[in-house]
Amino acid sequence: MLYNLTDKAIKWQRFLERHQQATEQRSGPRSRSFAVKELQAIKQGSRTHLSNPRVTLRNPAKLSAMSRTMLLRLILLAIHITGSLCVTCPSIGCSLESVGCQVLNTVLKCSGKDITGSLNINNLPTNLETIYLNSNRISNVASTQFRNLRNLKRLYLSNNQLTHLALELFSSNQELEILTLGNNLLTTLDQNLFLPLVELLTLDLSHNQLGSEHFKTDTEVRPALHARQFVSNTRLQMLDLYSNQIPMLSPIQFISLSSLETLRLNDNNIANLSPNQFTENPALVHLDVRYNPLDFVESGCVLPSPASLDCTKLKGGVFNSFADVPATTVTSIDLSFANLAKVSSNALEHYKNLIMFNASNNQLESLPLNIFDANKQLTTVDFSANPLDFVLLGCSMVGRDKVNCTRRGIEGQLTLRDLPRMKLIDISGNFLDSVESECFSPHADYLEVINLSHNRIVDLSAATFDANSNLKQVSLEGNPIVSDDYECDQHYDYRVAVEVVNDAGNYFYACLNY
Repeated sequence: MLYNLTDKAIKWQRFLERHQQATEQRSGPRSRSFAVKELQAIKQGSRTHLSNPRVTLRNPAKLSAMSRTMLLRLILLAIHITGSLCVTCPSIGCSLESVGCQVLNTVLKCSGKDITGSLNINNLPTNLETIYLNSNRISNVASTQFRNLRNLKRLYLSNNQLTHLALELFSSNQELEILTLGNNLLTTLDQNLFLPLVELLTLDLSHNQLGSEHFKTDTEVRPALHARQFVSNTRLQMLDLYSNQIPMLSPIQFISLSSLETLRLNDNNIANLSPNQFTENPALVHLDVRYNPLDFVESGCVLPSPASLDCTKLKGGVFNSFADVPATTVTSIDLSFANLAKVSSNALEHYKNLIMFNASNNQLESLPLNIFDANKQLTTVDFSANPLDFVLLGCSMVGRDKVNCTRRGIEGQLTLRDLPRMKLIDISGNFLDSVESECFSPHADYLEVINLSHNRIVDLSAATFDANSNLKQVSLEGNPIVSDDYECDQHYDYRVAVEVVNDAGNYFYACLNY
């Protein structure tokens, strides 16, 4: 205690009551507000002295008689005004007036009233639409507290000491749109707690202890979140679950939340996400899963939305296959400026719906041949500013299996060793005079079209296309090769090829598959 209230203190209280009116006439209402402010400062620990810096609460024994008198009067006046330093409701309930709450039309203001223990206010107006009960010390709410509030739309219970919520607490609040329960001590939630809240738009469960008692026994299951915890909250747009101890999520955890736009799961213990974790959340554009033991997070990647994997801060310089990424919904992967030196051959095998892959401005010197084999939807690929041979020649990839090298001023012999498997290779309009005999072999039966037209090719081995059994077209028009110098391999039928006449009147052939 700051000061013992003895018989002398009681006499001082009576003295204050007798002279209260004279004090207000002399000092005005400022003295009352000043007393309240000083008391609040004392309670918050932010004030160690009163208006007189020589009067310190830490050394009450050293106070002069006048200072002690001033301190005592101040404390008693504040108690007389505020009624009590903390307010509790007995089991039979208490009134709005006794806890110091205010009602303004359809709004109840009970924030910061130091309400302690169980909340059981028995005279709430039934027309309330908004209730502020945040920033108190409420540990429990009576199960019938909100039973008659059928018009309630906004309920703020954050910054309290809630450890449990009764199953029927929200049973009559079907119109509730905003519910904040952040900064409490909740460890688990009843599976059907939010079932009546069909109009709920915002739910804040952040900064609790959900998951701290996560276990399953033969007789009891206490997960951090039940698989169908939010099954009826189909209108929910914002869900905050960050800063808890949630160890896992059910694959169907958010399956009914088709309107969900923002989901914060950061600062938990989530060790895995299902590949289909967010497939039923088409509106979800703001996602935070940082600071969880997920393999891609620990490698420096983030998932700002279900569609985007950002690995621009990748650790270690190697992009591997991640088991914890919800890969089904990922359509974009950004690895630009990531000091990337290697991409594993199976790194992209789970991203069936990948559309954009950006690995520009890195140190890649080679690529796995099969890097994009599983990515049938891929349309945009960027490997620019890497020491890859086709990039150094000025070529660019078009989608996952086409490369464009037209009119890049490429001279001499064509060598392409760093390309992944291609279906179409276009190197027309350059200054090539030959093609390395194994140039197209790595693409094997995947390669279908080769355009070598309008170059300066004078020599081409008959075995150049031997490995490309699925080749459908080779364009050689506009080159010095004449029909006597080049014949199509046995896999191709030059007899049905389209003959093209060059400027010198010589015939050239496009080798077609049988």
